[in-house]
Amino acid sequence: MSRIDAQFDKRFERHPAAIPELDEAALIQAAQSYFPNGKPLSQAACAQRARQFYQTLELDQRADRWAEGDRALLRTVVPFLFRLLGRTPTSPTNRRLLIVGCGDGRLAEIYIELAVKNGFAEVIFNDLFSEHIAATRAKVARMRGEAQQVQTSFITGNFANVVLPQPADIAIALFFVTSEVCNIQSPNELLATRQRFYRSICRNLKPGGFFVEDIPERDLPNFYTTLGLISERILRAQHVMTVVEGFLSLTHVPKASGGEPFHIRCIPSGVLRINELRNAGLELVYSWCDQAQSLQGESLPSIEMRRIKRVDVLRQLGAHQ
Repeated sequence: MSRIDAQFDKRFERHPAAIPELDEAALIQAAQSYFPNGKPLSQAACAQRARQFYQTLELDQRADRWAEGDRALLRTVVPFLFRLLGRTPTSPTNRRLLIVGCGDGRLAEIYIELAVKNGFAEVIFNDLFSEHIAATRAKVARMRGEAQQVQTSFITGNFANVVLPQPADIAIALFFVTSEVCNIQSPNELLATRQRFYRSICRNLKPGGFFVEDIPERDLPNFYTTLGLISERILRAQHVMTVVEGFLSLTHVPKASGGEPFHIRCIPSGVLRINELRNAGLELVYSWCDQAQSLQGESLPSIEMRRIKRVDVLRQLGAHQ
């Protein structure tokens, strides 16, 4: 047994795989689908796979329940961050709220509501897929009242390549946007792609601005911890992943939910995540999971969280990248 195998076995013993939702045979099929003969699909094929995954996910009956939880989360986090912004010289008359990965607009109404209530002048919606932007734009157009009190704009494309005319005060990416992988040529290229994404977040935020993201929680014993370990074992068997601490998680949509397009998530933990944020010009300042944590000493508002998900708030360090 190699040193890597021994270290993997020790970690796996702490997180047994007795989780009914995990279908290891389907995950093996997912790995073979994404990495036939150990080689990745083309970028175009991976992007199409991601589109199919999201189309299926949007039909999942659980999606509305997840969205309701995110609405409650946003109603707590956004006003809290808005109050913190009040300590900066930023003028309240030109504050901008940026939504990265807005999807089909399931949360558009709450973003507009919070923008109006908290004095934002503009809400900017971004998504990789044009059909998502079209759906979000249509939902905003149907809104009355509050939607008329704030400016809205829509940007299609990979946010890593976006340069806003004016930087935002707060950026938000929910539904695991920052963990999703659409194009992957190698694990190293994936990390480089994530670095470009986070640098774009930093570049498009005002100095001291905040970025809110939710990520699968892998530091507590839960579904994603086990999923990541099983994925690591499968990918190492196919010679795709060779490091001790894996950061790729295979996933699939169960047939009961309407389909089985395969998908990959990137869930770095520990030092790897802290380093990629710091290198992009961001720092972790607040975190909610099983308990709220503040690196700044503030008393954080309480949020009811599931132990499989973590909400982090990152702050722009002041210098655009």
